[in-house]
Amino acid sequence: MSNIDVAQWLEQWVESNLGDHAHVGSKAEMHDQAKACVEEALAAGISVAEVKDAAGGDLEAYFVERQNRAADRGEGRLDTTGILGSPAVVPSQPDEVISVCEERLEVGKREVSHGKLRVQSHVVETAVDERVSLRSETVQVDRRPVDRAVDVAEDPFRDRSIELEEFTEEAVVSKQARVVEEIYLRKEVHDRTETIRDTVRHTEVEIEDGRVSADVGGVLGVREGSDNGRIVEHMEVFASDGTKVGTVDHMEGSDRIKLAKSTSPDGEHHFVPLTWVDHVDRHVHLNKTVSEMKAG
Repeated sequence: MSNIDVAQWLEQWVESNLGDHAHVGSKAEMHDQAKACVEEALAAGISVAEVKDAAGGDLEAYFVERQNRAADRGEGRLDTTGILGSPAVVPSQPDEVISVCEERLEVGKREVSHGKLRVQSHVVETAVDERVSLRSETVQVDRRPVDRAVDVAEDPFRDRSIELEEFTEEAVVSKQARVVEEIYLRKEVHDRTETIRDTVRHTEVEIEDGRVSADVGGVLGVREGSDNGRIVEHMEVFASDGTKVGTVDHMEGSDRIKLAKSTSPDGEHHFVPLTWVDHVDRHVHLNKTVSEMKAG
């Protein structure tokens, strides 16, 4: 990137971001500070293209993030004290780190085939019997003897011919297709609720603190999430049998826990001596059961 390109980009960046930095006295001051940052980047071996791409136009965020990463690696850091009036904060380097993790149950859904229902049709021939009444004709020749005089009008000696036609009935078969039934396939949708049961894991950290602590009597094992093992307001208090006995109202002196009366069955304040406390994590866990507490 040439010097001209750098100048144009800085000018555009200042125009876009001037309104977001009310603590900058003038446009010229902001431009000078941004230019100084780019020059420091070049001196540190960082290309302007890298600054422009990584910053996405936000010089301040880029340099603070880069400075923090350099501090994490123990490298020399780029001095950005003058960048837009905001000094970068370099976090302290921890000696050792234990990551506290937890699993979270995520339940999704997927479709699973339970098989198909198929309806197929095919042609089947079936023999059928149907009775029908048919008529047939037969011409018979009958001869009978007679003895009578010939009629004057008759000409008995001429040729004559008579005929009679026979008819018979025969079965005529035709077929007609008829729709006698219709079959449909349809789906019925039913909603149901299932309870998914599984196990998830999380990390618990136990801190063995041999120091005497006035807040918890110096006798407690401290677990992660306990605000450094201190008993504080609104913590839930559980007996050793797992029964919730109340909620912390506040510490009464250095040796008693005062329980909130809003969580008490009789609506009154009750006190738990610190000697009954087994350990503190997100809750206060006692070393006595409910019956032992009542007896005490």
